Amino acid sequence: MQNQDYNKLKGLAKYINQLIDTGKWTALGENRQNTLRNALNKLAARVQRFVAKRKLTRVLGAAVMLLSVNASAQSFADPVEGAFGLAGVSYLTKPEFVDIDGDGDLDFFQTNYDAEGFLFQENIGTAEEPDFSELEINPFGLSPAAGLLMPVFGDLDNDGDFDILASTYEEGGALYFENTGTATDPAFGAGVAIPFGITAGYIIMDDLVDIDDDGDLDLFVSKYDDVTSEGKVFFLENTGTPEAAAFASGVVDAFGMTFSGADYFTFVDFADFDDDGDYDFMRTDMYGKIVYYHENVGEADAPDFDAGSGLISPFDIDALTGGDQYFFALSLADIDADGDFDLFISEYSSEGTYFYENRTIVVSIPDAIEWNDEIALFPNPAVDNITIQTALTSEAIQSIRIITIDGREVYQNTQLVNTISVADFETGIYLLEVTNNEGQQMMLKFIKE
Repeated sequence: MQNQDYNKLKGLAKYINQLIDTGKWTALGENRQNTLRNALNKLAARVQRFVAKRKLTRVLGAAVMLLSVNASAQSFADPVEGAFGLAGVSYLTKPEFVDIDGDGDLDFFQTNYDAEGFLFQENIGTAEEPDFSELEINPFGLSPAAGLLMPVFGDLDNDGDFDILASTYEEGGALYFENTGTATDPAFGAGVAIPFGITAGYIIMDDLVDIDDDGDLDLFVSKYDDVTSEGKVFFLENTGTPEAAAFASGVVDAFGMTFSGADYFTFVDFADFDDDGDYDFMRTDMYGKIVYYHENVGEADAPDFDAGSGLISPFDIDALTGGDQYFFALSLADIDADGDFDLFISEYSSEGTYFYENRTIVVSIPDAIEWNDEIALFPNPAVDNITIQTALTSEAIQSIRIITIDGREVYQNTQLVNTISVADFETGIYLLEVTNNEGQQMMLKFIKE
């Protein structure tokens, strides 16, 4: 079946590429385009489970631009324990990834039940090929005075570096560790108990995320209901400012995050999983064997999550089947810098962290949201020339490049040129890349007929 799907995909991709190369793709009706696109996505979703990304990208060619980036098209590899040298510790731990030293790759933090404090492993590899150092306890001057669980990271005072909130296991509540250093040279002050108006109580930190797109970080925490033995997730809105956080009382089932039957604690982690501009979330339950996915069907500033349990064991993520194996907490992170979110889950009894690689091929054109100047090109599709329309001057431009879908550079200039000849280009899909003097990039896609 695998070879059959792979051969079908090769044949379909070849056919679509012929249509693109001859200019016939744009002449197809919308219904026919959608039929071919959907068939390509279904085959790619099946094939990417057993074919390497680079090989699959080569097979697809220009047709890769038709792949969906939504949740249904995503796929995960089988779990690997202790990937990249990640250390396992005692069972109540949540993996947490953050570029704490500002060197462009993700480092690793966790805490453990034995109250030794913060456990840190620096990424001494690269963003694309991570490799974690030996375990270090309480780096950067951290010195917690209480047993800790579940650290979460965010810039809570808007000074450009990561601060820490952590749950206190015995006392109940939270500790705040301000980063008094810098983004590249962190240093943390003493922990401040029950900060930002957070009510004392037996809570576990889940995530700091700007869920309502108002410019400040909100907080999600897990609580245990000792009457029903269920885990509840509470939303604590940041009613302060980006510079001075202040959290409101917790609201359960916010934004339609309604799910029941979770044993003891349920843990959530947010990410824009389907690349539509808002935050979705995944969750696991303490003593659970299943991963759940909840898509945000609302907007960035008005989140709305499907009611119910969400997708169970989504994207080929296998549920644990061993009698003494249980998921604990999870974390979403693009650990290999390939544009999609990978999954890490700590396991209750094995003292290990499992890595599920996201095998999805992500084809996206980055938006230059920091630019004040707009760039447009026409005509699109193009035959002989493309014209660049912008208010930018040559002095503001570092480079202009045109590259093929497989990364080959076919044009380069350090000056702003308003009209570029593409008459000698092969038919297909190209990317126009404009880089300004601050290193920011704008990329626009066009088709050469």
